[in-house]
Amino acid sequence: MAAEAASQRESPRRIFIIGAIGSGKSTLARELGNTLDLPVHGLDSILREGGGGGPARPVDVRVAELALIADQPSWIVEGVHLDDTEPLMARAELIVWLDHLRWWRSSARVVRRFVSGAWVEVRRRRGRERFLRFGDYGRRLRELGGAIGQSRGYAINDSRATPVTRAAVAGRLSRFGDKVLRCTSEADVDNLLRRLRPATARSP
Repeated sequence: MAAEAASQRESPRRIFIIGAIGSGKSTLARELGNTLDLPVHGLDSILREGGGGGPARPVDVRVAELALIADQPSWIVEGVHLDDTEPLMARAELIVWLDHLRWWRSSARVVRRFVSGAWVEVRRRRGRERFLRFGDYGRRLRELGGAIGQSRGYAINDSRATPVTRAAVAGRLSRFGDKVLRCTSEADVDNLLRRLRPATARSP
């Protein structure tokens, strides 16, 4: 694939990472950001108030912020959003599609992340407060259930369960040809990390 050959010659400076919930987008973005010394942006925090399942930010605000990022010479953007992301995909030198996990494995990662975060939150609380925040805990459980439903909906192309399905991602990425690198196994992800060189090791 041309994207693979290009990434062997010189590490890209603008990378867009997309995939299902729990596919490892944030983890890969952090690793590549550290390796290539690139700033990392999560679409959740740009498109929604407070990130995650928060309310959508005003269209003009998020479009302006995404355009500002797209105009920068170096960045990594990760997320499972298609709305308003066309300029980023167009400017990206490499688009990584994480398409290597079954939906139940992605969901298991989401559950582990939820349990870890919930345990940290419980430990921060003191005394009776740990047991009296049932509203918060109930909200988090609903968010978890929604995330699992979206993960399954993405995989089976159920647009009623999630605004972004696997088929929708495939259709959008078909516009960008050889700069799309589709990772269909853990080995593909590992090879990508090995192949991309640190910025300091690139030829001038």
